[in-house]
Amino acid sequence: MKKIILLVLGLVLGFLIAEILRRPTMQRLTTLEAKEARSKARYAQYDREWQKEFANMPFDDRMDYELFEAGLKRDGWIGDGDEETN
Repeated sequence: MKKIILLVLGLVLGFLIAEILRRPTMQRLTTLEAKEARSKARYAQYDREWQKEFANMPFDDRMDYELFEAGLKRDGWIGDGDEETN
């Protein structure tokens, strides 16, 4: 009977210690996920502002930019990772 009680007590103590050791890792993960979500929101806002500014550009400036970007891609430019590469 004592062995069973000690076994159960050991298991409970093991689970408690495991949770105590796991908690800081989970808090760091939550913090990193929140930071990543804020950066994605910020970059999405930057992209929306750029698209609005790009739409307001004169046609010649837009075409110059498009040609410039096409030249970069042709020469092996690696994008920022947000857009799909063709």
